[in-house]
Amino acid sequence: MRKVKKKYDPGLAAAFEHVSRRALGRHLGLSGAAIAKWDKVPDKYLFEVEDFTKVPREKLRPDLYIGMKRELTAA
Repeated sequence: MRKVKKKYDPGLAAAFEHVSRRALGRHLGLSGAAIAKWDKVPDKYLFEVEDFTKVPREKLRPDLYIGMKRELTAA
């Protein structure tokens, strides 16, 4: 796991433990510097960041999922 130096939002820090800012930026079509300016994962990138980092959206943005549980259904 990566060691995160800057003080990030816990969800964003969890993402950076799995991938670098540069790799995440490249995946999203943004620069690493643009990613470094984030206070938390923006809504519009939430699902892509979840898919790329494998960090659940509830952990990336708990403020959007307070009191909600993901329902898993068998296919």
